[in-house]
Amino acid sequence: MIRGLFETHINVSNYEISASLNELGIESTNFLGESSGKLMVFPFMPAVSIYFDDPDGHSVEFISMLDDEPRSDLEIMPWRDWESLHGRQL
Repeated sequence: MIRGLFETHINVSNYEISASLNELGIESTNFLGESSGKLMVFPFMPAVSIYFDDPDGHSVEFISMLDDEPRSDLEIMPWRDWESLHGRQL
């Protein structure tokens, strides 16, 4: 049903985020319900997610796995902090 309504691209290998959800009036958030401009990493996977509601009000998650080794010893953290931990910049 929502196919074609929006286009979102997360290119983890290039650390670029391009989202047109907001341009289409679809509010997206991170795991904490904050602006998706501050994405969070789930270190135990590791992965980055964007959340939004579909037209029927269901919560939808776009998730992108990261190439790094899982770190179950760490709490959920901002993506920028994860990258810094690995000696990279976003």
